[in-house]
Amino acid sequence: MLSATAEHAVRALIQLAVLGGNGSVTGKQLSCTAGIPPNYLSKILCLLGHAGMIHATRGSHGGYQLVWDAAHIRLTDVVNLFDHARWRKGCFLDCGRDCKEADQCAAHSGWQECRDVFERFLDRTTIAALAAPIPVPPLVTPQWKGRRAS
Repeated sequence: MLSATAEHAVRALIQLAVLGGNGSVTGKQLSCTAGIPPNYLSKILCLLGHAGMIHATRGSHGGYQLVWDAAHIRLTDVVNLFDHARWRKGCFLDCGRDCKEADQCAAHSGWQECRDVFERFLDRTTIAALAAPIPVPPLVTPQWKGRRAS
C-alpha cells in the first residue's frame, strides 16, 4: 500500500533510530543496513532533512542523525512526505475517482474498512516502536529429548 520510496524512508529512519543512538550514521552505513541504493537514499534523506526529521553533517566525522525523537515520528508523518494522500480517498476499483458513499463500487465497504485500519496503524505506529528490539523467546527443550524410542 506504500510506495517503494515511503518504505525506504521508513527503513532509513528505523536504522537511524537503531544505529544513531551514539552519534551520526554515515550514508554508506545507512545504505547497507537499510538495503537502499546510495543514490536513492540520498534523495530520501534530503526530503527527510527538509522536513526537519533528520540532520546531516558533512566531513570526516559527518553523517546523519535524527532530530525528532523516534517516539514522536509517526508513520503517517513519513508516508505523507512521500506518498500522495490519494489512496486514502481513492476508489479501490476506479483509481481515477474518489470513494463516495453516494456512488459506491462493489468493493466499497471492504475497502473502506481496510483503509481505515491501515490509517489507524500509520497514525499509531512510531519509528521507535519499529526500532525496538524484538524479544526472543527462551529456548525450550523438546519433551522427547533424552527419551528412548520404543
